[in-house]
Amino acid sequence: MSSYANQKPYGERILRRGNGRPDFLRSGIDFSCTKAARLAMCAVSRCGPIGVDLEKIDTKVQRDSILRRFDSPQERKAFSGIPVASLDLRTFLARWCRKEAALKSCGIGLTASLAEVEIGPEEFTW
Repeated sequence: MSSYANQKPYGERILRRGNGRPDFLRSGIDFSCTKAARLAMCAVSRCGPIGVDLEKIDTKVQRDSILRRFDSPQERKAFSGIPVASLDLRTFLARWCRKEAALKSCGIGLTASLAEVEIGPEEFTW
């Protein structure tokens, strides 16, 4: 982080804002970190807020209950004709990660509901 901010490693501190989001003070950069299982990711931006998220692919995920709780009414309507069991697990988790990353980039994180974030129904290809 210090190399991105052109600072000595001991010259800056990472603090938490009131909402819990980490803040690299006086640096002019934004960053977001996440971890899942044995993976971790950190993204750094000099252009503005950034958010990242990872999720472990777990075949036991109860997609139908999660969709009902975390999709917006418009998203539920868009996906209403698609059987939940037919949703590719990677596509499902990619949608989740996009929503959580969007909330992190706003500095909100999961203090807000994922149902408040709306993303399109487009599919990801891997």
